[in-house]
Amino acid sequence: MMLFRRCVPGLCLAVVVPAAFSQTVQVNRENRTIAVTATDKVTVLADTATVHIGFIAYGPNSDSTYAAGSRLSNAIIRALTDAKVPADAIQSENQNLSPVQSFQTERLTPEEARQRKFQLMQSWTVRTNANDAASSTPHLRRVGAARSEVAVSATRR
Repeated sequence: MMLFRRCVPGLCLAVVVPAAFSQTVQVNRENRTIAVTATDKVTVLADTATVHIGFIAYGPNSDSTYAAGSRLSNAIIRALTDAKVPADAIQSENQNLSPVQSFQTERLTPEEARQRKFQLMQSWTVRTNANDAASSTPHLRRVGAARSEVAVSATRR
């Protein structure tokens, strides 16, 4: 019985206090309340583009594969430089020289399989003006880029 007397006041406070502090807004003529709800949409043209560029070069041995990859890499960097892309806007993402797995050459002729014993993969990220991104990707493909993806974004103003 003593425990019951101690718990009842605490229980009453737990129920009454939140009810006293909670408040509901009633929209009616007496309290002169106005309720406003709005929805809007903002459309902004992209001003920045991130272009992901890459290639895969194949060869019969690691040295010749690296040399072929180096030629492709230099051609792609030269194309970016010719397009007036600043050097600090170009970031190397990945470069990997590795043997080709046998399952990758199963559907090739024996001669093609001999020429694809090694592969060099390289990729870059280039940040540029959104207007310039679309015009540069066809030229990059002509010089040997096998992959180019463009993602555009808008900066806050």
